Amino acid sequence: MSNAAQKFYNQDAEIKLLAAILNNGDDALLLIYNSGISGPDWSEGDHRRVYEAACHLYEKGEPVIEASIKAELERTNRKLVNLTILSDYANDGYIAPPDLKWAIDQVRLNTSKRNTFGIVEEYLPEIDKANGSMPELLVKFGEAIGAAANSYSPEITLPNAANLLTQTLAETAWAVPEMLPAGFTILGGKPKMGKSWLALQISLAVCSGGKIFGRDVPQGKVLYLALEDGPKRLQKRLKIQGWDAESAKNLDYLFLREFMAKIGPLHQGGSQALAARIEQAGYKMVVIDTVGRSLPGLKSQNEYQAVSDAFGPIQEMAISHDCSVLGIDHHNKLAGGSGVTPDAVNDVQGSISKGGIADAVWGLYKSRTKTEALLQIDGRDIEEIMSLAVRMDRETAAWQCDGDYYEKKQSEARQAILDALADEGAMLASEIAGHIGRKRPNVTRDMKILVAEKLVNRDPEKKYHLITERG
Repeated sequence: MSNAAQKFYNQDAEIKLLAAILNNGDDALLLIYNSGISGPDWSEGDHRRVYEAACHLYEKGEPVIEASIKAELERTNRKLVNLTILSDYANDGYIAPPDLKWAIDQVRLNTSKRNTFGIVEEYLPEIDKANGSMPELLVKFGEAIGAAANSYSPEITLPNAANLLTQTLAETAWAVPEMLPAGFTILGGKPKMGKSWLALQISLAVCSGGKIFGRDVPQGKVLYLALEDGPKRLQKRLKIQGWDAESAKNLDYLFLREFMAKIGPLHQGGSQALAARIEQAGYKMVVIDTVGRSLPGLKSQNEYQAVSDAFGPIQEMAISHDCSVLGIDHHNKLAGGSGVTPDAVNDVQGSISKGGIADAVWGLYKSRTKTEALLQIDGRDIEEIMSLAVRMDRETAAWQCDGDYYEKKQSEARQAILDALADEGAMLASEIAGHIGRKRPNVTRDMKILVAEKLVNRDPEKKYHLITERG
C-alpha cells in the first residue's frame, strides 16, 4: 500500500478500542470482534499484536485482562515496540458505549477508504492509457470497488462451550450474601415505607463489615446518592442508626445539586460518569436514592432505550468490579393492594424496561400503620424467591428479620386459634373463624395441622378442644 493510503487511519479510534478491551470487559471485545475488525485494520504493529492476542485469549475462553495479554504475547514471542502501551491504555478507564461505537465505525470506515484508494491507484495507469476499452475498464473498476466494499467480513471464530466447561470461574460477588448480588438491584416499595432507612442500614453493614438480617457482610466503600436529602437529614439519620466515625470514613455521598454537576442525569451520559467513578474509587456498593431523581426530564420510565442507557453501563461496570448498585424506586399503583399477590419484579414502576436490566429486585410491602412488613427478594442468582418477615425498630430506625414471612403468618394464625380455644373452650370451626375473624376454609385447614401436631383434638360433636397435657 502506498504512503498516500496510509493516511486513512485514526489513531484516536484505535486507542479507544484497545482501552475498551482492557477496561470494559469481554463484552467490548466481543462487540469489536463481531464488527469484523481484524489485524490488518490497525495502523500500528503494536495495536495489531495486542488485539490479536486478546482475540486469541477470548477464543480459548481465557480472561482478557492486561496480565493475560502480556502472558499471551510472551508465549507467542510477539514483542511490543512500546512496552508501556498496555498500562497506558488500561489507565484510560471505562469507554462509554457511544465512544466505542464511534471508534468501531471509524476503524471500519478507514479500512474501506484504504481499500478503495488502493484500487484507484491500481487502475489509474490503465485509465490513463485506455482508448476504446474505457467502458469495459470502468465496469471492471466498479466491480473491484464493489468487491472491496463487500469483502469486509472476515471469518469470526466464536468461543466453544467445551472450553467453557473446563474453566474455573469466580463465584458471584455479594454485598449481602445470597441477597444483594454484584450488578444492578432495585429496591421498590410505596412512598414513606422505610426504603431509604433500609438502604442506609445496608450501607452501614458494608462500611463497618457488620451484619444485616443475621448475615455477615464483607467490608467495603459505599457511595450514597442522597438525591432527596440534604446535609441535616442525612446527618440525623446517620446518628439515629448509630454510625461511628470509622464506619463513616467508608461512606461517600452526593446530594442532588452535586450529583447533577459531577455526574449528571443517568440517561443523558451520567451513567458513564458514574460507571467510571465506581471503577476509580473501588466501591463495594452504590445507592441511588431515588431512581426517579436520577432521571430528570425522562417522560416515561417504560422507555426501554432510555432506561437501558441509564443503567446498562453501570450494571456492566458493577458486575466486572464486584460492586452492588441499589436503586431505590417506587411501586406501581396496584402493588400491595387488597387481593393482589406481591411480585417484586412486576410491581416496580416501569417494570417492563427495568425488570430486564435488574440483576435482582427487592420489594418492600407494608401498611403505613404497622411496623411489620414483607420483604420479597428475587433475582437471576437467587435460587428461590425469598419472602422475609421484617419489622422496623423505631428507636434505631433499623429493620429486623423474623424469618420466613409466610411461615410466620401461618404460625401467628395457628397461635390465634390456640389462644381462642384457651379463652373460650371447645368450639366448632365456624365459631373459631368468627371469633378470630378468618374464613372458615382457612381455619379448617389449620385445624387439621393442629390435630396432626396433637395440639388440639376433635370430639364426636365436631368441636375442637385444646390439649393441655401432652403425653
